[in-house]
Amino acid sequence: MKKILKTYRKFIFSIIFSILVIFSVLIFLGLGLSEIFENKLLDFRFKYFNQQKTPSQDIIFIDISEESLKKLSPQLGGWPWPRGFIAKKIVEYVMMGKPSVFLFDILYPEYSPKTPDVEVPDDDLIMVETSFFYPNVSHAALFDYIENEKPYTPEEIKNNFKINLDDKKSKIKFAEYNTIILPYKELFTNVGQLHSVNHNEDSDGISRRNKLIIKYDGNYYPSLALVGLKYQLGVESYEINNKTLILKQKNGKQKNIPLNENGEFNINFYQSIQSFNSITAESIYISSDRLEKGIKNLIVYPDEFTNKIVIIGSSATGLKDLKVSPMGKNFAGPYLHMTAISNILQNHYITYIPKFITILIVIFSVIFIVFLTLFLKSRYIKNIIGIGYIFLHIILAMLVFKYYGIVLELTTTLIASLLSYFGVLVFLSLTEESEKRKIFTTMSKYLAPSVMKEVLENYEDLIGEVGKKKEITVLFSDIRGFTTISESYPAEIVVSVLNRYLEKMIDIIFEYNGTLDKIIGDAIMAFWGAPTDDSNRDLLAVQTGLKMIRQLKVLNKELEADGLPPLKNGIGLNTGDMIVGNIGSAKRLDFTLIGDNVNLGSRIEGLTKYYKVSILVTETTYNYTKDQFIYAYVDIVAVKGKKEGIKIYTPLAELTNTEENIESLKKEVTQFDNAHKYYMQKEFDKGLLEFDKLLTLNALGGLCEIFKKRCEYFIENHPEENWDGTWKMLDK
Repeated sequence: MKKILKTYRKFIFSIIFSILVIFSVLIFLGLGLSEIFENKLLDFRFKYFNQQKTPSQDIIFIDISEESLKKLSPQLGGWPWPRGFIAKKIVEYVMMGKPSVFLFDILYPEYSPKTPDVEVPDDDLIMVETSFFYPNVSHAALFDYIENEKPYTPEEIKNNFKINLDDKKSKIKFAEYNTIILPYKELFTNVGQLHSVNHNEDSDGISRRNKLIIKYDGNYYPSLALVGLKYQLGVESYEINNKTLILKQKNGKQKNIPLNENGEFNINFYQSIQSFNSITAESIYISSDRLEKGIKNLIVYPDEFTNKIVIIGSSATGLKDLKVSPMGKNFAGPYLHMTAISNILQNHYITYIPKFITILIVIFSVIFIVFLTLFLKSRYIKNIIGIGYIFLHIILAMLVFKYYGIVLELTTTLIASLLSYFGVLVFLSLTEESEKRKIFTTMSKYLAPSVMKEVLENYEDLIGEVGKKKEITVLFSDIRGFTTISESYPAEIVVSVLNRYLEKMIDIIFEYNGTLDKIIGDAIMAFWGAPTDDSNRDLLAVQTGLKMIRQLKVLNKELEADGLPPLKNGIGLNTGDMIVGNIGSAKRLDFTLIGDNVNLGSRIEGLTKYYKVSILVTETTYNYTKDQFIYAYVDIVAVKGKKEGIKIYTPLAELTNTEENIESLKKEVTQFDNAHKYYMQKEFDKGLLEFDKLLTLNALGGLCEIFKKRCEYFIENHPEENWDGTWKMLDK
């Protein structure tokens, strides 16, 4: 009878537990919470279970590579190259071979540099004339969404840009854009075709999909990939049926392209971009030049482009078109378009199984694992079945992707399987008194039974104490790259190094009357202004930060002498209103800080790595201490999660510090400020030249490198008219 009751109890548990697991996992699936994990698993498949297919050779990439920029710099100088040169030496040479289409993955939103008496530079007019002469030359445009912005569509672009898409049977919800960046007016009004060069990035910054169609101001516009397909396949009309884009060709055939619910095409990445048909820009220039001189020995012949889709873009680092793909970083943007085109031309699609099949797999997995694990007696067999089933499912998912291009959703099934497996094990442990006594005996060695009981019974009654708000200066410090060190050395060495570091840093905090809030791993949080008020609060805090940096140099010499890696830290300070008090539970209270200004201090510390400086302070801290220290104004930055920008500064030395070369530091600050003025005045060409000269500065060289790259970026992507210098950070 007892055995029957036990079996009955197991059976009831298995039913209820299975329903709970299935219901929880389906909610997880329905809310899309598995997407980030699925994306990472998809990346893993592309890298290690790639289908090893070959991209279409009907696509040719004209690469403005690092090598091209270097070899042609004597004739052309740096980037951007004259547009007349690109039109005459590259476009016209390629068009001699009669390609299907010539696509620009280069955006020309502004005129070339010009004198005041010239309305349109000659180079720009040459590009217009060449593009007008060849109707199958297509230029780039870029779409965006800006909140509260009203879309505006110039009448001229509708005829050579928008497509007539039959969407009556569509089940796709396209994201609608409200801002467009077009080529300069003379170009977009005379070119035969335009296309979007929008790149689609997931929340983790990785590009896995391609927007073939853009919706803007109630109309549909094609991407670079779709325009390439239009000319190559002879497409005359477009239709969406359910979630399939249908390209109807002039020869009566049609191409069916699977899209997701957002209208995006899932890119099937090839093992290597080296297998694409790529030609460097300087090769075409040399061939064009030789042909003009009557030299027959050419590097590239025009007929190599016959009936090809030709895309011109860049893989050069300095041209800012490098993306992150599942195949790795520094993935040139044009290859994303080319991969999508090749996938569609050759039907190299990846297929996601429908959600209802995923649901069925989840239900089966839960029932299978729960019942077999629960009713089998052998613990060894239970482990074999539980772990074995999970690994079998993973292997199956990898193999069907490799050989059939099918994506089985793994995250929900793995979560369901793991919950089922470990849930049953927990149930079995709790229902066996002997196991329960073992657990209690083991735990009682470390915790008093009364403490365990009270924590379990009264945790809901533990509430934080209310403190008070006051102005405080908070300091955050963190070792950069300490995870790498901890993974590279034995645990005892890691602990020893960390303790040596923390001991020196904490001594400095106490030396300058700071309050040590907490230590989390290699991170330190301290503050000034509580519990006692101090008129020198900000002075002491900045002095602490600078001495931490100096003391770390001393420690690094000791570490190097011991054969250990040197450390590098970042320090951030902020002054503002914060809530301070005893915060915690009835059994444990910590004297600590909370509030937005605390979080801001942490974010400022995180920015030191980006700006390549050791210490940063906010404007409030700077205003209190600007007469005691040499400061360099760094930037106006909007940290992640904030819309408004804040000014940040880096202190270089205390004015009374006789150990520092004060005059040299002041000179560096002056040089940096002069270059920075050009940046703030949007004179990015001048700023670029000035920052380039300052890269060797001792204290601010790294910062100059950041602003040099900024100038390069804004030369290509000019900021809005009302830009106040704010730089928005996308990462913490």
